[in-house]
Formats: sequence, structure tokens, C-alpha cells
Amino acid sequence: MTSVPDFLPIDVLVLGGGISGLTAAVALARAGHRVTVLDEGDDFNQTQPAGGCRLAPNMSRIFYRWGLEEDLKRISVVSQYVQFAHYNTGRVAANGEWIDDFRIESGGEFLSMLYADFRKFIYDAAIKHGVMVRPRTRVASINVRYERPSVTLESGEEVSADLLIGADGRRGLSRQLVLQAHAAGRAVQDDETYKRMMMYNVVVPTAKMEEDPELATFLHSEVGTVFSWFSDARGVMGFPAGNNEFAMHVYAPGDAEVVLDPNAMDVDRAELLKALIDCEPRLLKIAQLAERVISVPVVERDHLKDWLHPGGPLLVIGEAAHPLIAGSLYAVSLATGDGMFLGRLFSNLRRHAQITPFLTAANERRTARIAQVQRIQRVNPATMALPPGVDLARYLAPTVGHMGDDEAAAFTEEAIRVVFAYDPEDDADDWWVEWGLLQERAGGEVPSTPAIELDIREH
Repeated sequence: MTSVPDFLPIDVLVLGGGISGLTAAVALARAGHRVTVLDEGDDFNQTQPAGGCRLAPNMSRIFYRWGLEEDLKRISVVSQYVQFAHYNTGRVAANGEWIDDFRIESGGEFLSMLYADFRKFIYDAAIKHGVMVRPRTRVASINVRYERPSVTLESGEEVSADLLIGADGRRGLSRQLVLQAHAAGRAVQDDETYKRMMMYNVVVPTAKMEEDPELATFLHSEVGTVFSWFSDARGVMGFPAGNNEFAMHVYAPGDAEVVLDPNAMDVDRAELLKALIDCEPRLLKIAQLAERVISVPVVERDHLKDWLHPGGPLLVIGEAAHPLIAGSLYAVSLATGDGMFLGRLFSNLRRHAQITPFLTAANERRTARIAQVQRIQRVNPATMALPPGVDLARYLAPTVGHMGDDEAAAFTEEAIRVVFAYDPEDDADDWWVEWGLLQERAGGEVPSTPAIELDIREH
């Protein structure tokens, strides 16, 4: 029986400094690995353009577990309630009695915040954990091989590591390389399909809303509320986002043809008001106070089945692996979950030979999880992914319109059980116990100091 170290630290190179890349960097650094992040941007203090975003309770719980609760709460608002209302009238959805809001209890907290603040929060955590972040760094090519894969920068510098994580987005080099490798010489089809819908990411100063008693009701609460307006063709999510801002995600039909610019665009307030046709008066009032409006075409791009490059340890995560509709709750939560799973799994690394099996496990477990989330958000409005009536939630408007107290409670219980109780670190632990340890024992490889590790967590 061969004796191996208790832990093998490796060099990890993360391509992309967005939410998924930075979270993976923090998680892997916490596990003890040497992590470098390469990002094209030049300033993590300002993320442009950006509006509001939401973080699911099972993800906030892990950041708390990492000792980051105080920092995260400093930039966010706890949203424990949700209210559904008809888009055209503002009437709270009801069929008989209806509780205006229902509390979501999942062992964690729904958090609402500005995307720029959230990205800066994860960046600060990465620096705190010893991650080397290199801004203004453009990757020209990726050189995939099993021994020390590398990237070549536009400057000509070659940077190598034991593991490459591609977190450079849906249009990034990593995704294209993985797709081409699995195409085996066939033409690669990776087109975006425009859904003839636009999403407007809106930020409104709360000070302006407080001047209007009718709008102040969206703000005055001990805890935040996520407001969801629904109809058959349009939808809005609104929520306090911290930093004295109120954020809205407005979904409305778009023109027949648009230029699919890779960058979201700032537009004037008039375009937002035009999109909010036939909406309830309070929505129009909020829109008229908007200080910033970002327009994003809603597009669909396929999720990858294979995240792992067949020629070596390059794994794509986040938007590079599973692009989601702009503004979805899961765009942020699934991106953070990818990195959390990886960090936990790679805390068990003892040999270089484990890298590929670990990446294969991440591919299999995370794709299964994402498929599960996609399925339930089609039928359960309490998942709060999108406004009922929009995209995957397009069939939910009638459900919400006829939903009473009992149905709301049942949907909430299901959402908690299936969506918000999931823990990516626990999922990684489960794989390690069910499969990883068995593989190690079958190969006669055991740690030099065999032990049973107890992980006692406060939930």
C-alpha cells in the first residue's frame, strides 16, 4: 500500500474575474491551493455596466460559513418576503384570502445587492485568501495538455499551472476551445437565439422613492421584500439592493431584430418608459425616477454537456458552461455554486492523478444540479428565478393569478426542499464519500495519516 500526502497543493489558473471565477478562486485558495486569476478588466472597484442582483439563501449560507457574513451583509439587504402582483393593475395576486408576503425559511437568507458591490466583495475575499489577481491581462491562446497546461497572453508571456478553470463567459475563449475539442473536427454550432425580449436593469435612488408615500411602501420594512409583477408577456422584479438603491429587472417584448452586442448598453429613461406599456401606476412612477437603465437583449445559448476538455485539465464553469437569462436569480447562484463545489472537492486532493476524476465529478454533479433547477423553475413560482410569464416561467402567470394561501405554502415548501436546501459543498462531500474514497481504496492509495474527518456545521 502506497503512502501519499494528506494534501497536495497545486497551481490553479482561473481565466476570468467575474462571479464564477472569483468564487472558484476563493474556494480553491481556502482549500490550500495556489490560485491566480487573469482578467481583462482594469478595475474591480467599478463594474460597468451593472445593476441589481439576488443571491439565493443556500449560497449566502456558504459565504457565512466561510466567515464572510459581516462583509456580505454590509453590502446587501436581507429579503425574507415576496409579493406577487398583477402587472397591469398592481393588485396583489389573490383568489380569496392571500397573505401579502410569505417568509422564506431555508436555513439561509435571500440577499439583494448591487452586482458591482457583490463582485467587489468576492474580489476582496480572494485577495484576503492569498489569490493573485492580474487585471488588464488578455489571453491570446490556451495550450491544453495533461502536464502543466498554460495560456499565452497577448504580451507573449506564457503562464502555466496544474489546472485551468475557464470562467471567461459565454463568448470566451475557454468555451470555444472545449466545444471544438468535443466536436472532433465537425463544425461547431454555438449560436445565440434572440428571444424577442429585452431585459432592462434599472437602478433608482431610494431617497427619491421616499419622497413619494406611495413608493415609500416598497422600502419601509425591517427586512426587504422582492416584488414580482406578472402578466402574459411582461414581467418585473423589484427589490431594495443596498447602498441606498432600489433595483428592477424589467422584461418586455423587444424589436423583431436587434444587434446582439456582447456588451450591455446604457439607454435613456424614455426607452424604459416605452417598454412599461400598460403597467400599474406605481411601476411607471419608479421608472421615471431611474438614474440608470441598462438594456440587455434576452438570448438563449445552449448549456454545455461536456465542461471538461478531453486533452487536459481545462474545466469551464459559470456562464462559459451554462449561460442563463439575464437577471435570473440563478445566474449568480449557480455561478457561485460551481466554484464552491470545486473548492470543496479539491480539498481532498492528494495526487495529480486525482485531478481529472475530480473535474469529471464536477461536470457530472453540476450539470445534474442545473438541470434540476431548470425543471423546477418552470413549474414553481416560489423559486423566484424570473417573473411569472417570462421565459422558463412563461406558463406560471395563470398559476400565480389563481394561487391562494395553501398553494403558496406548498410551492414554498417544495422550493425550499428542492432548490434552497441544496448545498454544493455537501454535494462534493457526498461524491467524495460515495465514489472518491472507493476509487482511492481500489487503487491502494490512502493518506499517510488515515483519519475520519468530522465536519460539524451550524445550519
